[in-house]
Amino acid sequence: MSASKTVGSVDAMELIDTVQRSNDKLRYALHAARMGLWEWDLLANSVIWSPETEAIFGVPEGQFKGTYEAYAAFIPPDWLDRINVKVTDFLNEASDVSEILYQHPIVRGDGVDTWVEVRGTLTKDAAGRAASMAGICADISDRIRQEQERQNLEVKLQHAQKMEAIGQLAGGVAHDFNNILTAILGNGDIAMSALDEHSPPRIAAALEQIVKSAQRAAALTRQLLAFSRRQVTQPRTVNLNKTIDDLEPMLHRLLPENITINRKSTSTLPSVFIDPTQVEQIVMNLAVNARDAMSNGGILTLYTGVATLDKTYADDHPEVLPGKYVMLSVSDSGKGMDKETLSRIYEPFFTTKELGLGTGLGLATVYGIVKQNNGHISVYSEPGSGTVFRVYFPFPPDTAKEDVPEIQHRTDLTGTETILVAEDDDLIRGLVETQLSSAGYNVITAANGEEANEKYAHHEGHIDLLLTDVIMPDMNGRVLADTLLEKQPNIKVLFISGYTANIIANHGVQDAGVAFLEKPFTLKMLLTKIKGLLNQGLQE
Repeated sequence: MSASKTVGSVDAMELIDTVQRSNDKLRYALHAARMGLWEWDLLANSVIWSPETEAIFGVPEGQFKGTYEAYAAFIPPDWLDRINVKVTDFLNEASDVSEILYQHPIVRGDGVDTWVEVRGTLTKDAAGRAASMAGICADISDRIRQEQERQNLEVKLQHAQKMEAIGQLAGGVAHDFNNILTAILGNGDIAMSALDEHSPPRIAAALEQIVKSAQRAAALTRQLLAFSRRQVTQPRTVNLNKTIDDLEPMLHRLLPENITINRKSTSTLPSVFIDPTQVEQIVMNLAVNARDAMSNGGILTLYTGVATLDKTYADDHPEVLPGKYVMLSVSDSGKGMDKETLSRIYEPFFTTKELGLGTGLGLATVYGIVKQNNGHISVYSEPGSGTVFRVYFPFPPDTAKEDVPEIQHRTDLTGTETILVAEDDDLIRGLVETQLSSAGYNVITAANGEEANEKYAHHEGHIDLLLTDVIMPDMNGRVLADTLLEKQPNIKVLFISGYTANIIANHGVQDAGVAFLEKPFTLKMLLTKIKGLLNQGLQE
């Protein structure tokens, strides 16, 4: 009898031990899965949470106040109503639906924001009334964060694809369009130079409008290429303080008198590696944007300094590398922007201005330039509280030296040297020949590289400068230049092109020390570049 009791007692102890081990395994599994159990007595409004559920909600073990209202207190106010409606509708459901599943954010007991998923099963009493619910609660913050990151990446991908599509369109038409604009500007210059005091004023006015319209079209093309990151650039190490200081007189002319310019800077500012004209584009576009936001006047603040973007910031902005940056901040005290507007400000052709008052390319241009230079741009704005744009440029290499361009005062742009022009576009070739000849130069023209090479071989005398288009059939400008440099090492070379940067980059004309003139160009730009090359004895 005692043996039987002993055996029974041993069996009971083993059973208890087995149950305990099973409970331990269940708790371990729930903890590993970041899940907890809960039970709600609907009739008594009594809620029981397992320790794992309390841990998910950031409540010390055993400290949860067991009511539905205590659970609801963790739900943010903007979510509480919809959760209450969902639960109430479920409990009042007349059908046989017995399971509920929903997700919502919570503010944990320790103040941390997270997301939970609640799943429950309903039990009814003999009278068919809802009596109790039981289920599980899971911490799904990682899942929500991954989903948000995926959505953000999709948005960025769509934005990148949109910019790429517009960029391809811009690049596709840029060459022909720039050739046309070069012809318009060049012939306009020639026609205006032929005017005298006897010319009808209306003719002079009409020519002036033609040239101005062509210049506006050229500026629009440059903006398209800038935002699509296909703008031809000539970067060098630049001091932002000096560049912005030089821009201030232009800003004062651009902004009305009721807008005050507030300039702040760090005196010892490292240089950045960028085309200085791109810095001007950034500042002017942001200043125009600020001006339009301050129709009743205000303060435009320009600040330059050094900023550190740490790993935490980089984690939230995957395109950013942690480290030190040279920062340019442009802020205004204007009307600000709402979240919907902020989400679209870099889209090409998006504008909040009235029809005809803006192209919608200003901020898209800024965005494209910043990305082209491996930088980062951020914006903060609220309706009625103004806007702050911050542009971050990476530090230049330690070995980089600041390139201070030589200040040259040139008044005489004429010359007598011999220039070989290789250009496959008949219109541009004829225009350049006319322009250079009128300036006194001896001009030899060729429709392609092979013809230019042949004319060089048959020319009796010295050729001082080769002016060549980059992209030509059969023999391109780079190959032509290399061929002639082998025969005459001291020949000067000036490349011209209306193609975009990504196309001409592979032809070596963007290398340091190579002279390049982007189409469309004016007569003065062409003659100034040529005169500088011939006078210096070295390619710019």
